[in-house]
Formats: sequence, C-alpha cells, structure tokens
Amino acid sequence: MAIQSYLFLSLLLVFGSCFNSLAATQSDTASFNRKSFPQDFVFGVASSAYQYEGAAFEDGKGPSIWDEYTHKFPSKISNGSNGDVALDSYHRYKAKQKGKIGITLQSNWFVPLSNSKEDLEAVSRALDFNLGWFMSPLTSGEYPSSMRSLVGERLPKFSKKQAGSIKGSFDFIGLNYYSANYVAHKSQSNDTHPSYETDSHVASFFERDGIPIGPKAGSFWLLVYPSGLHDLLVYIKKAYNDPVIYITENGVDETDNPALPLKEALIDNQRIDYFHQHLSFVQKAINLAATQSDTASFNRKSFPQDFVFGVASSAYQYEGAAFEDGKGPSKISNGSNGDVALDSYHRYKAKQKGKIGITLQSNWFVPLSNSKEDLEAVSRALDFNLGWFMSPLTSGEYPSSMRSLVGERLPKFSKKQAGSIKGSFDFIGLNYYSANYVAHKSQSNDTHPSYETDSHVASFFERDGIPIGPKAGSFWLLVYPSGLHDLLVYIKKAYNDPVIYITENGVDETDNPTLPLKEALIDNQRIDYFHQHLSFVQKAINNFSDAFDNDHFINALADDSLCDEFKIEFD
Repeated sequence: MAIQSYLFLSLLLVFGSCFNSLAATQSDTASFNRKSFPQDFVFGVASSAYQYEGAAFEDGKGPSIWDEYTHKFPSKISNGSNGDVALDSYHRYKAKQKGKIGITLQSNWFVPLSNSKEDLEAVSRALDFNLGWFMSPLTSGEYPSSMRSLVGERLPKFSKKQAGSIKGSFDFIGLNYYSANYVAHKSQSNDTHPSYETDSHVASFFERDGIPIGPKAGSFWLLVYPSGLHDLLVYIKKAYNDPVIYITENGVDETDNPALPLKEALIDNQRIDYFHQHLSFVQKAINLAATQSDTASFNRKSFPQDFVFGVASSAYQYEGAAFEDGKGPSKISNGSNGDVALDSYHRYKAKQKGKIGITLQSNWFVPLSNSKEDLEAVSRALDFNLGWFMSPLTSGEYPSSMRSLVGERLPKFSKKQAGSIKGSFDFIGLNYYSANYVAHKSQSNDTHPSYETDSHVASFFERDGIPIGPKAGSFWLLVYPSGLHDLLVYIKKAYNDPVIYITENGVDETDNPTLPLKEALIDNQRIDYFHQHLSFVQKAINNFSDAFDNDHFINALADDSLCDEFKIEFD
C-alpha cells in the first residue's frame, strides 16, 4: 500500500441543547445546507502535520515516529514514499497563509557598575552572553565575536549550510523582560574552571554603593527598572537589523500578605504604577516621545492602532489541583507549592464556563447474522472499544462484559479512583470513520489471553462476499454513513446522554498522479460522503429528540475541505 494523496475533512460536532428550530422533515440534496442544522451547530476542519507540512529535518526539527518508521522500513510502504516533503506547507505557508515564525528570549538590561572602560565593555559582553548567544546566529549566522574570542574551541562552529539555514530564519522576536542588573568586568585567574558562568568575565550585582538598582518586588531577583525595557528594545532594534518584537512577558510579583483584607489587597497601586512606567518607556521606544501623554490621558490611544495588548500567566500560579486527575508533581525550591494556588482548576467552570473532555475512536458494529450470539458480539465489541473508557467515566467501573471475560487481569478501581473518574468530563469527542461486521468467536483452551482475544469477537469487512460499504483509499475504511447515526444514538442512550463533539470524520482516496488537476478537483465522492454522513447526523438529532421527548442533543458542527495531503498505509 502507499502514501496516498487525499482530501480530508474533520467534522466538529457539539451535542448540547436548543435545536427546536430544526426542520422535522429530512431535507433533500438541493436544500440540504447550513440551515438544515441548528443555529448553534458548529462546523470545523483539522488535519495532521505529517500529511501536509514537509520540511521533515529542517530548522532543528527532530524526527517524528513516522519519520523514523518510513526511513527505517521504507519497504513497509508499498511505493517507498514518505512525508519528507508532503505538500511542503512549511515553506509555502508564508506566501499562502501569511504565517509567521518567531523565537522568545529572556534578557535583563545591564547597567555598568562604573563608567570605566572595562565596565562599559562588560555590559556589551553581558548582552552578548545573554541575548546575543541566540540573536547573533539568527541575524548573522555566527555567535558574537566576544563569545568566539573568550570561549574559543569549546564553542561549536556553524557549518556554511547551518549558518545559511539559521540566518534570517525568524519573522519576529518575543522578548521577556523583568529586571536589570549592574555589571562589572571580572578578571579570571588561571585556575578558574571555564564554564558559561565564567566565560563572559562579567560580575553581576543588584545594587551599587548599597543602593538597589530599583525597588524590590516579591522575588529577590526582580528589581523594578522600567527604563531598562526601553533601552533593551532600542538595543535589539539597532544591534540586530531592526527585527519585529513582541513583548511576550513583563510583570511584577509581590510578597503575599494573607492577613490583608481582600478589599485592601485589590487596591493594586503598585502594579498600576509598574505597568504605567513600563508602558511609558515602551511608548518612548516607539518614538512617541514628542507627544508623551501625562498620567491622566495615558490610555489605549497613546499607542498605535495596531499595537496589541494581551495577558498571560503560568498554570502553576493559578490552577491548583496539583495531584488530581493524574497530574504529576513539580518541584519548587522554597518549599511552597501550588497545590491550591487560585484553585482555577475547580473554579474555571463557574467563572470561565470552561469544559474538559476526552476524545475516543470507535467504529460501528453490525452483526454478521441475526443469531443471538452475533447480536451479543456487537455489544461486546462496543464494550471493548468504546465502553472500555466510557463505562468508567459514567459508572466508575469497567463494562460487565470486560470484568467477566478478562477476570483478574483487569485492574479494579478503588472507591476513591472510581469517585474521581466518574463524571469527570463535560463532553465526549468522537472519531468515526467506518464500520465492521462482527460475530461471536469461541476461544480454545490453549488460546493465549490478550486484548485481541478477550472479547470473543471476530471482525469482518464483508458478509457473503459483499463489503459492508464502498472501499475508500485505506483498506480498513469502508464507507458506512448510517453507522455514525447508530453510534451517536447508542452513546446517548448507553452513557447518560453526554454532550458529544464529532472530532474526526472523513474519507481518503487512492492517489492518481496522472489525473489533471481540473479533473481531480471534481470531488463528487467526498461531496457525497459528507452529504450522507451529515444526513444521518441530522436524522440522529430528530430521532433522539422524538424518542426521549427532550431537546438536549446537538448544537454545533463545521464544513470545509483541506488541500491534498499524505496518508500512510501498511503492507
């Protein structure tokens, strides 16, 4: 089989509320459109980077699982192809999509401890060893001259090819600025162990003559020095070919006072003053000094129209729930922790209307015959594919069929684990592509027990020589639109009527490189595929409503086609 070119559409579908406006009668092809679905039904698209990106080994990208597999075992792909180039989106994204790539760097500003020549040169080296270490290769293709001179042979050298690849390989610089330091020249004795800490011949200080470089914040290293942001911005623009700069981090912390009443704690004059001063110096760096606003009129209009403001924070600083739902521990040097923090993890729903879900993959299953054994095999196939996850999430334990057939090999949830898992989701993401015939399969005593044998189910693509549906590009993908309807209704009935997003649904086709583009774009197969699947989604909305006499089912989906991509198939 081959890496094949195909069009892919991923459908996003939210099962929620309010679809009373949906027409009760099924629309025909001509009138089947956006209005055939509820107003809050959302459509969306998605794809895999490997299928379109290319540039598999460029700009420091490490190999993915598929890169490794297709290069190590090319014979496993029938035509030996791979995704090294794919659609070459990595190189084409700028022209086509106006995309941008950047790098975010952290740097303080540095002030000479004295006006001596040695200390002034120490400032330059401090900037080289902090910022120039990255910026110089990105703009000139080599490390700063001070680093090359002082580090010597220990500093790697870029090959001509590497230098050419790195130089200019960014569209913007992200800058994290918090504080500043005094620096002075520091001579090194011959017995000094050479390292990054000593190579620059720079000593750093928080204060000069006993006076700190700026007011101290909550962290010992954060001394407020607003003019340093201006100086750093101007320095970068001058030293590194006038790059586009995003200030990606800038802020101040404070020492916690738990005894302070909330009303007083919210009087945040320290932070207001901090940002006013820093923004004033940003404005100055932009060259608006001639029209510098005073405090009263210093507002959004003080900055260019395309100047964008934003906020961000660290999950550890506000999320809490440090050991819940499988989260592992982190480490903090002062012994404090974020076990609770702002408890955003538990408060996000009430405050931000946030939602957490899990995406699951399942085919639909059709009995090979109408025998009782094959009908029961359908139930077990669903349990071992979907119920394996859905049953614990809704009942706190594995399906009864799994507990019976797997026995002691199946782990048991403790009471605490069951309580933590049960109901721990707001929605289910569903990936649906195809269906299979299934039949009961008896196991002999010498069968090695495994996930593949435990269900006592045999799976088939066809019945009496007739496939369950038309074959797509992949051998396993047989088009069976009604299976999406049946699976949706099954989940709603079996698992307490959850909200559902259809996160993946689509079809591939065998690549025909000789087909002219104009003919290839006549995509009737895919049009028919999505029309049929959407028709059955619409039917599921109607049928579920009629059966349960409520209006809690669907309110979102998306529809558009992506460009040709690659898909790998196995021999």
